[in-house]
Amino acid sequence: MNNVIDVKEYLAGGVGIIKSEYGDNIDGDELMGHYEWYVDDAEYNGQEPLNWEEYKREIEPYVIEMILEHREEIAQRDEELANQHAKGDEDMNKPTNDFEALCLALELAVTAPSEEKSAQALTIAEDMQSRLTEIEVRRATKFVEEKLGAME
Repeated sequence: MNNVIDVKEYLAGGVGIIKSEYGDNIDGDELMGHYEWYVDDAEYNGQEPLNWEEYKREIEPYVIEMILEHREEIAQRDEELANQHAKGDEDMNKPTNDFEALCLALELAVTAPSEEKSAQALTIAEDMQSRLTEIEVRRATKFVEEKLGAME
């Protein structure tokens, strides 16, 4: 079983699940996944990636901050959706930002009833991709894949 440790202890060499000062847990596997993506991206761009220790020291604190901020954004969106649902808002499925629009466009591209509708959704998704960072695009893609996978 993984031990729950403080973020500062983790960065100093601890292992296991990370518990931030905000009470959020970040699994070490999730952070390793970010490191693997970083290495792949650096190599793809012809750069020499930092080794694991350098990455933990120089980049990972920002990754942890990004993960926590992303979780906070998701919690806020969930709360807004719950409030809209409670009020009976008809536009509750309408995207409120580019990330949500990309997720919706990707989902529609896969589930569209015709090739024409799928192509239209892909055009919208491509437009949304240009407005987001590569990490946000990968997150949106992963989110939609997991959502659609759970529906099967």
